[in-house]
Amino acid sequence: MDIILAIDDDVNLLRLLEAQLTPAGFSVTTASSGRSGLQMARTGSPALILLDIVMPDMDGFAVLHALQQEEASKRIPVIMLSAQSEKNAVISAMRYGVSDYIVKPYDITMLTHKIHSAISYSRMQRYQEENTRSELIRVMRGSGRTVIIFEGQLSNPRMIDEAKSI
Repeated sequence: MDIILAIDDDVNLLRLLEAQLTPAGFSVTTASSGRSGLQMARTGSPALILLDIVMPDMDGFAVLHALQQEEASKRIPVIMLSAQSEKNAVISAMRYGVSDYIVKPYDITMLTHKIHSAISYSRMQRYQEENTRSELIRVMRGSGRTVIIFEGQLSNPRMIDEAKSI
């Protein structure tokens, strides 16, 4: 079951999202502020984040910026769910790399579809990254020997040290 983290200062909307998305097969976790949502994103491993823009302590753009700065959270897909329909807000969100931008009030069928699409796309990207990385290292075993072949350049210092020790 995928975990959806909904971050919005409107507690009624958070309850509504939980009531609508749980029957669709999601586990919904909510945060009523940007700061608490950011902490939950760091520790809760959500499959996707639904994020409002206008919040009192930390707005959605500040949350997006913080998510992008951390390795653990920068690949979590984010769908902006906001009452702001101005072109500049949408463009700013897209520049941060959000998966989608939905203006409130939303249609739950469309939202559910977009959530499924964003999660599927994110999984596909991770799968491609993992396969690309593993193709750069080849291990051949035989005759009591193991040969490790690195294709391309090693740039990660930890990987260079590990290769030397092997």
